[in-house]
Amino acid sequence: MIIYSVKYQRSNCLYIQTQFIIKIIFMLFNISYLFDILGG
Repeated sequence: MIIYSVKYQRSNCLYIQTQFIIKIIFMLFNISYLFDILGG
């Protein structure tokens, strides 16, 4: 039971990290898109 909870926490942490990375990528993409509009 303890092993299961640790495994779950680890996967949950990985999920949160993935969501965070996706958010950062979208932010960078939006910023570059805005600069593209301003530059063009």
